[in-house]
Amino acid sequence: MINKLNEIFVTLPEWSNAHNRQSKTYNFFANRLQKLTDHQDFKSNNLKIFFDQVGEISLPFQEMGNINSTHLFGLDELIIFQIYITGSHRYQKVADIGANIGLHSIILNKLFKNNVDSFEPDNFHINILKKNLIINGIEPSNVYENAVSNFTGKAKFTRLLGNTTGSHLSGEKKNVYGEIEEFEVEVKNITDIIKNYDFLKLDVEGSEFKIFSETSNKHWQHTDAIFEIGNQDLAKLFFEHSKDIGINIYSQKINWNIATRYENLPFGHTEGSIFISLKPDLKIL
Repeated sequence: MINKLNEIFVTLPEWSNAHNRQSKTYNFFANRLQKLTDHQDFKSNNLKIFFDQVGEISLPFQEMGNINSTHLFGLDELIIFQIYITGSHRYQKVADIGANIGLHSIILNKLFKNNVDSFEPDNFHINILKKNLIINGIEPSNVYENAVSNFTGKAKFTRLLGNTTGSHLSGEKKNVYGEIEEFEVEVKNITDIIKNYDFLKLDVEGSEFKIFSETSNKHWQHTDAIFEIGNQDLAKLFFEHSKDIGINIYSQKINWNIATRYENLPFGHTEGSIFISLKPDLKIL
């Protein structure tokens, strides 16, 4: 079962012209992958997975409310891992912003020779993140217990007990369901962070546009990033700001081509990710 995951993984660059989630090819592989990750093998505390060009990774099974670590191996995530592989030839220093329990950080560290900083505000995730890095032979000293947004200071953070992967800076999501916990976290301004890296992975649960809108053309001179977009209104704002500052948005919704109108952008995480870069004609994967 585990080896079959890598069989899907290695095919992804071959059909990048069908990575939009409406394509028959995407749905064929997504359904196949779902059956694999539903298998009992993925609920093992000794889970070891081999990804071609990455190597072996370990991710012990972890409950995170009503979801668990098996849900971190969706097809969109595997596509992003392939984007990391392509980027490993052009980037040197990387930040995983919204690191969760560390799957992306592990893969990034394998590819970028430990030149990776991980940012995660929720201490529930941080404790697991550090353990997972150690299991994979990675020093956890580059883990920063911070949220990232468009300001520096302290803020309330909302932990969703039913799905901790959706936890966020308080007020960033309009509709919050189920039990929550609130506590204070330290927040760093994206403009203080972006200058230190040439690639950013951002999974910040509602703060995406606040982060992007804080940046100007100069911030992207030497840095690329991968984002999610929360909804249609934010897609329009992303597109307008990208035009204002003269930056390209490559969109999974249109098979990683450059968006020429806001409708080309995802209207939520269910339509995939975007890749931001000043570079024209960039090979995303």
